[in-house]
Amino acid sequence: MSVSEANTSEHEVLRQRITELESENSKTNADKAVIENLFNGLRVNVMNEYTRRDAEKAEYKKELESKKNRKFQEKCILIAQVLLGEEPNVEYRPSFMRGLELDAFFRHHHDSSEDI
Repeated sequence: MSVSEANTSEHEVLRQRITELESENSKTNADKAVIENLFNGLRVNVMNEYTRRDAEKAEYKKELESKKNRKFQEKCILIAQVLLGEEPNVEYRPSFMRGLELDAFFRHHHDSSEDI
């Protein structure tokens, strides 16, 4: 075998190895793209879940505040009822001032306030 034949054979082996490595690189790049797409999809799902939970948390806080306001209002009415010694006329209405949802009128005091 001559030197030129050895070089040609060696070059051919190197060319085959380069072709194999390029093929592996293409497969690796394709796998990387799939993984990046999966990651981006998961990231979007996580962000959507955070947004959903934040909205749910805000709704629970609003509901809790409304319940606290209502309990406070009911206690105030009960205290006034005990102090005045009469049953109130309670009217429930839609909230327009952050949870102030009812009015209580006491007959004796309501009538006299109309005279003013």
